[in-house]
Amino acid sequence: MPRRLSISIAVIVLIICFLSLLSIRFTRPSSSVQYYDTNKLWKPADSDGWRSSSAPRSYWPPPPNESNGYLRVRCNGGLNQQRSAICNAVVAARIMNATLVLPELDTNSFWHDESGFAGIYDAEHFIGSLRYDIHIVQSLPVISMNGKRKKIRSFQIRPPRDAPLSWYTTTALKKMREHGSVYLTPFSHRLAEEIDDPELQRLRCRVGLVLQAMGFNNSARIYLAAGELFGGERFIKPFRAMFPHLENHSTVGPSEKLEGNARGLVGSAVDYMVSLLSDIFIPTYDGPSNFANNLMGHRLYYGFRTTIQPNRKALAPIFMDREKGHADDFEERIRQVMFNSKFGGPHKRVHPESFYTNSWPECFCLMAPANPADKCPPHNILEILHGQLQSQRGNDSEPAMMSYRRDSSASQEEVQYGS
Repeated sequence: MPRRLSISIAVIVLIICFLSLLSIRFTRPSSSVQYYDTNKLWKPADSDGWRSSSAPRSYWPPPPNESNGYLRVRCNGGLNQQRSAICNAVVAARIMNATLVLPELDTNSFWHDESGFAGIYDAEHFIGSLRYDIHIVQSLPVISMNGKRKKIRSFQIRPPRDAPLSWYTTTALKKMREHGSVYLTPFSHRLAEEIDDPELQRLRCRVGLVLQAMGFNNSARIYLAAGELFGGERFIKPFRAMFPHLENHSTVGPSEKLEGNARGLVGSAVDYMVSLLSDIFIPTYDGPSNFANNLMGHRLYYGFRTTIQPNRKALAPIFMDREKGHADDFEERIRQVMFNSKFGGPHKRVHPESFYTNSWPECFCLMAPANPADKCPPHNILEILHGQLQSQRGNDSEPAMMSYRRDSSASQEEVQYGS
């Protein structure tokens, strides 16, 4: 039997078995399996007093009125790679003192989708929620030079993979000052995930992008996200027979935009939001998955929502024994492995987890911590940040004007625009 076929069958059997266990109100005690109330799985994991918080915990000045230039990025890859790239672009703009141009989404090479940033995300919310961190504009402005009006031309750079912060504050910043604008492409995995600065890590968490409402019905009981199951209907049929309320992004609700773009960024966005808001999320395959990794991190931040990561190495011999006809204690052995899995509570980040998979402890805090570094910021942190921003702008009642100057011995350009 082909390996992919075996994996698909095992995945279906695993999900059916485990959801069958969840359908039992209480797990019976036995000599080898500890009593466990499965109703607890439908609630968030125990937070141990931690709550998510991405607000600054030390002095965090507003972005200077005068920036060093404009930063453009092209976010390539799938929706979740693009989402991580957007977070990285915000951090890059902060450390470079750059004005971020609304990120471009690579929608042609893979997705054949023209939705763009504003078609997937709430652009106004994105700009407004980051006003204490960086300056953002919808597009490059038109400038006047030698009596002519034209758009600024961006100097294109290919950033190194997992580039350190120093690359942005030296190489990229030098070109930005020379040309007024730089265009970083491609921009997937172009900033190191581990940064030895908790405030910059928290800035990544603050990029709370709000997906536009797609009109989906979130009452679905079982939702199959991120693609079709290998093997198609032949393998999903027994699953649907046991759990008839089976949905995917094509069936959750009417939406003209979704009907015409079910396999594009919009369909992927619906998959993401339904999975984020679900009571339980179970990744169904091994290997690097940007979709699952980002979701696990977001669900952790969203209130320690239950995420079950099956130990496939421990489950493999159980399925092999079952195929050989040794299935007498099959459910008990499955239950023992599954209830020893991680359920989404706070835990130290270990390889191969990334910051986007687990942002604890940087983006979490305690009201009464033993370590002062874990203390939650004051309740009026937004008032503090707003006061700092207004003070820097001179408390003007009119919208503040910003400017940047381009370093050049031949000419000097100045651009102004409303913040």
